[in-house]
Amino acid sequence: SEKREKGVITPFAGLVWDLNLNVSLYASYASVYQPVTVQDEQGKVLDPQEGVTYELGSKAAFLGGKLNLGAALFWKRWENTYEASGGLTPTGASAYRNVSGVMERGYELEASGELRPGWQVQGSLVQNVSSIADTYFPKQQVKLHTSYRLSGALRPFTVGGGARWQSG
Repeated sequence: SEKREKGVITPFAGLVWDLNLNVSLYASYASVYQPVTVQDEQGKVLDPQEGVTYELGSKAAFLGGKLNLGAALFWKRWENTYEASGGLTPTGASAYRNVSGVMERGYELEASGELRPGWQVQGSLVQNVSSIADTYFPKQQVKLHTSYRLSGALRPFTVGGGARWQSG
């Protein structure tokens, strides 16, 4: 089963206040509309997720931009989202049902920077909790990525890697 959506408006508003040369504070509001592909036990695609999200945070840059830090708190109120129903779709996949009035909240901490010339590192920690027990997103995530621009004849090349851990 397929659904098509046209002409959906999702308002967004944000404010940024430069506390000083290095630190900015911000606040934002956004209306959320996210079509989904999950199905109920009859094989019908669920209604889109709809809600609002609020975020308060701070960004900071030090050492001429070689060290960047961020922290944010966020809240989401879903007028419509979904949770596992415990059943299966006609094709045998996990089935879901729409739910209303779900609250999510959490925080994100991030750091990035240049440890040495050409060597970049980025890391973050996200904590997210919901008023429904069986969520479709992880409650915790930790990410760490690094890259290094080679030197000499290999200067056109950058090597890198990363890792992500998340709770179930």
